[in-house]
Amino acid sequence: MRVLFFITVRGHGRGGHFHSLNHIASALGEKVKVGIYSIGPGKSEVISRNPFYKGDCFFNGRNLLSLKRQINKNIQDFNPDIIHCFDATSYNIVSLLIDSKYKIVVNKCGGPDPIEYPFVENLILFSKENKRWFEKYTKFEKSSIYLIPNRVNKNELFVDKSYRPLKKKDSFCFVRIARIGNTYKKSIEDSIRLIEQVKTNDANVHLYIIGAIESEEVLANFKQKTQNLPVTFVTDHEYTKKASNMLYLADAVIATGRGIMEATGLGIPILTPAKNANLPILVQKNNFDSFLETNFSQRNVASEDDLKSNNKNINQLIENRLVYENLKNQSLAFFNDYFDVQGAVPKYLEVYNNSLQPTEQKRKPLMNIKYQLKTIYSFLKNG
Repeated sequence: MRVLFFITVRGHGRGGHFHSLNHIASALGEKVKVGIYSIGPGKSEVISRNPFYKGDCFFNGRNLLSLKRQINKNIQDFNPDIIHCFDATSYNIVSLLIDSKYKIVVNKCGGPDPIEYPFVENLILFSKENKRWFEKYTKFEKSSIYLIPNRVNKNELFVDKSYRPLKKKDSFCFVRIARIGNTYKKSIEDSIRLIEQVKTNDANVHLYIIGAIESEEVLANFKQKTQNLPVTFVTDHEYTKKASNMLYLADAVIATGRGIMEATGLGIPILTPAKNANLPILVQKNNFDSFLETNFSQRNVASEDDLKSNNKNINQLIENRLVYENLKNQSLAFFNDYFDVQGAVPKYLEVYNNSLQPTEQKRKPLMNIKYQLKTIYSFLKNG
């Protein structure tokens, strides 16, 4: 079987779904023939390092005809059985420009429920939250919808020992990896608040906030708030381009989405934000499923029990070595059961084989024209 991936790159190309594609494509490449092209004005260091990367298809909204020629030539050269678009934007572009005979699979990689979405024959989702949204609309009643959260390759997670001097050896270290701007502002504020609270219990703790800067103003405000706190900001591109390399700093990780999965792959205890809490919530067996529902995002909702017991649980994490070791083992169990990309390979192969079968409802020319035109306009407007 031959599978050709497309993904849109508009900015830095280092978001979680780029890493997910990198890991999934690499794992699938052990079983099937894989190729990857990006579409857009940007370039992704993450994708370009993948051994199956084929190149960029430059698109700024004004070169639609040349893009059509390039994409169709790339498809003709690769001769795929399946075209796999890793976001709705690349799907809107590719499905407009190629023959409707091709079988297309689309990933929606987490995030909140969409306001609207183009018709897709074969759709892979990362969260139960999104799956419920799609299944309630008659538009998708004949679509094949799959839930496959597994997307981290443990072999890709490693410690770069050249970074080791940054480690605070005499402290219990929390790590929050997130872009520093308004998107993750609350979860970073919650992480700082956690350090303020546990320090009042005389705990010797440190917080590393690691991420690319999206807003200098937000960063300046954070630095002002943490002047007298054991908080270190790590924003250099050298460290943020593959921030998971920095997880060796962590005794515990405060994370959302993919960050949770990377931390569990290394057997590190995990905390996650909740929209009804002002501190990150320690993830344990009793609350794991509820946070998995929302993909460990800032849309998480903590239970009353979590809110009541969270402070005590975090203090035990820091102070009780037996509790800490149990939580490390629990993290590894979460990874093996839910996040290991090796467990996803047979599921993706099943999706591909199913998509090659005849279906009742098929993608038709112009059926998604509204979404396709909106996508082209967004490139014209913003690049």
